[in-house]
Amino acid sequence: MLRHLKTSLVPAVILLSQTGLASSQDCDFYDQSSCIFSDSLSQSTLLKSRTISRVVGDRLAPGAGPAEEGALSYAPVEDGEDPAAGAIAGEAFSLATNGPAMNWNAWLDTSFVYTDRDHPAASYHGPMFVASLGADRTIGEASVLGLLVNYEYVDFDTSYGPGGNLQSDGIGIGAYAGSALTENIVADAMVIFSHLETDVFEFGAPYSYDARRVQAAANLTGYWYRETWRFSPLAGLTYSWEDQDGYSGNPGVTLESAVALAGLQIGHTTFIDDVRTVEPWIGVNGEWEFHSTGTSGAPLDEFDVRVLAGVNTQLSPTVSANIRADVAGIARSDYLVGTIGGQIAVRF
Repeated sequence: MLRHLKTSLVPAVILLSQTGLASSQDCDFYDQSSCIFSDSLSQSTLLKSRTISRVVGDRLAPGAGPAEEGALSYAPVEDGEDPAAGAIAGEAFSLATNGPAMNWNAWLDTSFVYTDRDHPAASYHGPMFVASLGADRTIGEASVLGLLVNYEYVDFDTSYGPGGNLQSDGIGIGAYAGSALTENIVADAMVIFSHLETDVFEFGAPYSYDARRVQAAANLTGYWYRETWRFSPLAGLTYSWEDQDGYSGNPGVTLESAVALAGLQIGHTTFIDDVRTVEPWIGVNGEWEFHSTGTSGAPLDEFDVRVLAGVNTQLSPTVSANIRADVAGIARSDYLVGTIGGQIAVRF
């Protein structure tokens, strides 16, 4: 199954045009191809959803600091105060409410993904790169609203004949929002519209087709602290839709997929000085994926486990950065996906 990757994998799916639900564990040869398209679509959306959650969390979540036994309270700093001062004093803080000078935020996020899928119906392996650039502004005291643009490129070797290959790239634009619902819970949501161009080589012949995509997601993330330890339960839902053109006399197909997820992250913050911090963290997600693949079949779902780790840093009062990695396919035998990435944000 394709994790984090940007759709368009096995072009034989376009031989089918009836609408229905299917699981990639219960498909015949051509249905399997359709399921792979759906898998890649949902995993691309998951990758972008995690990016937005990091951006919004960096803006709105409370931070760690030495405190009395028990969870920290949420206490945004006042205008003109150093945001790190609240943390050192044992209070959580939100950079989003640190006065007019901190209202704007610009960020860059990049990810590199390598997928290796082994299946009798459709095997493939190869890299994908995605870069997202965004900016947002605080709305009120505890909300943000932003815009983003992203670029994705994928290059897979496939099992569809000697020299089977798929290359696809596209640009998307979107919007996102976030809000601190309570002292400890942050919500975020996004929607992205993309256009993709795909070149495939299968069974000795080259083909090309275009596709249009809509991706949406919403998440709830908790931020509870015990001194410098962070405990972040999370829950989310993604929805993906893609309309692919036909090629070489084959009709197009419309794909839909959805993923419901729940997980937990645990991090520990170390204060280098009054401003700079480092927070290593680990996490695990359970992901339930549902497919509508443009083929006939029974409504089925599949489950996977994702393990994540990373390091969040506060480099100055206005600059933060992170690096991270994750592995998916742990609960499945037919694929393994590794992802590494990084993000930098500047508030002004």
